[in-house]
Amino acid sequence: MLAYSGVRPKELCQIKVSDLNISEKTLFVNQGKGMKDGFVEISGRCIKTVLEYFLVYPFKNEDFLFQTLTGKQYNQMALRKLIKVLTKRTKMTKRIYPYLFRHSFAINMINRGAHILYVKQQLRHCLLETTALYLNTPIVWENREKFLPQYS
Repeated sequence: MLAYSGVRPKELCQIKVSDLNISEKTLFVNQGKGMKDGFVEISGRCIKTVLEYFLVYPFKNEDFLFQTLTGKQYNQMALRKLIKVLTKRTKMTKRIYPYLFRHSFAINMINRGAHILYVKQQLRHCLLETTALYLNTPIVWENREKFLPQYS
């Protein structure tokens, strides 16, 4: 969900089953940063993964989507620990942390040609300047040539 939606780690921990709209492929973010509500789009691939997750872990509508083994709401520290454990299992040497998924999500959207205003909306940034920081990444900078006009 982190990789497919661009939600913040704290927001991920607060998602309830009722916040998902499978048919419209949206996720309601309740009381996100700045105590603001909003919607984000989620991909068909993410929906498929969530539906598979529901087959293994059936939840009620009022339940938190991600819970610990004891049935409690995940918190940011538990999420950080989970990502650390999974990173070690894959023998990755790069440091992976929850916010890296949000940053990667934004950079991937821009690299695939998404308009900066759409990225701003998906990340629920108040200021365009905040979203524009993703434009200065090396990957985006290297790909700038394909967006320049070609005159004969």
